Amino acid sequence: MLRGAAEIRVIDIALLAQYRGQGIGTTLLRSLLDEARRGARRVTIHVEENNPALALYLRLGFTQIETHGLYRLMAWPASAPVMSQETE
Repeated sequence: MLRGAAEIRVIDIALLAQYRGQGIGTTLLRSLLDEARRGARRVTIHVEENNPALALYLRLGFTQIETHGLYRLMAWPASAPVMSQETE
């Protein structure tokens, strides 16, 4: 993570295959989004077009703001609510 005054940039996030699909990534990202909301900062991440985690980012409220070749620049605005597990 790169934490700036107005933005938190996720540089890389990865889980070993045997730990995927268990909610670990969702929990980590929700914690980060809560931190960002408290500090009124947006969160950004570059995501490959074919990355299965793209669905997770969209579900958490990220939107595409730019395209760079095979990568989407996704952003979560500081004003967005952090979705609880109950709202999914």
